[in-house]
Amino acid sequence: MIEGGATTPRAPHTQAHELELKLLLSPAAMTRLRRASWIKSTAVGPASRRRLAATYYDTPDLKLRQDGLAMRVRKEGQRFIQCVKAEADGTDAAFARREWQGAVPRGRPDPSLVRDEQGELVLPTAELSDLTAVFETDVRRTSQLLAPRPGSRVALEFDQGQIVAGTRVDPVCEVELELHNGEPAAVFD
Repeated sequence: MIEGGATTPRAPHTQAHELELKLLLSPAAMTRLRRASWIKSTAVGPASRRRLAATYYDTPDLKLRQDGLAMRVRKEGQRFIQCVKAEADGTDAAFARREWQGAVPRGRPDPSLVRDEQGELVLPTAELSDLTAVFETDVRRTSQLLAPRPGSRVALEFDQGQIVAGTRVDPVCEVELELHNGEPAAVFD
């Protein structure tokens, strides 16, 4: 890719597996949960706050969704980070997903950067040439790292904001627990 007259290499996205639990709740329930004593007793360091604005993409016939995939581009500071998530197979599929992340220029999705461990394309680029924005999210996230048991770290994230699809606007109020390291049971602790 040529950008600003210089050649910029485009690295493939990194793949990871994530284990997370997401819960929808009311604003009043979120306020009560933020004050819970177990959060203070397991917190590691101070909480951080940031705004997250993302655009989610699919084909006009929702091919990605039909294939159990989700693709978004989120603005993080001055960079745009593309993320593709795929449903996992196996017994932990309800809570675990495969995920590929990496920077993309100018905030446009690039399916050619999403490759598996063997370097093969994860997304069929021929079918995805007509990707279009399906909806946008704009949330305020408060993140707190927790240590519910020795050797385990779990990210606790409170998200409040909105989802916008065309003229429809819906509120977002959810909490997410994501395993950073340790035993999966730590997410449920």
